[in-house]
Amino acid sequence: MPHYNTIFNQLFNFIPRHRFDKMVESLKMNKYSKGFTAWRQFLTVLYAQISGKDSLREIESGLLTHKDKLYHIGLTPVPRSTLSDAMSRRVPLIFEELFYEILSRAQSMAPKHNFRFENPLYSIDSTTIDLCLNVYDRGQQ
Repeated sequence: MPHYNTIFNQLFNFIPRHRFDKMVESLKMNKYSKGFTAWRQFLTVLYAQISGKDSLREIESGLLTHKDKLYHIGLTPVPRSTLSDAMSRRVPLIFEELFYEILSRAQSMAPKHNFRFENPLYSIDSTTIDLCLNVYDRGQQ
């Protein structure tokens, strides 16, 4: 199976896997998992966010479509029922801790830049904003 160096794969160079695993262990996040680990859930959710998937069915079919390209990073197709169960049972605290870990790494790499989150942080996916020039009146020229 060929190795694909995707942008998605390159993104994982910034994620401290060993720290994630330690957080999972300390929070006992994989205690009742039957193979769908917290790491696999994280990869799946990140894939869904980056690729703009809106439903569990879209996530499932997208993973099936790209399984040969995603296998090398440990991301494999997951049934939507398994993902649904994990999302409802697993506490999202691990993702909050991962955010602060990555923030800490970013601050150490760019100490002169002042990263502050005094207000709520909202992430907006640009795929939610549809723009079409046909909708706007361009006037006669």
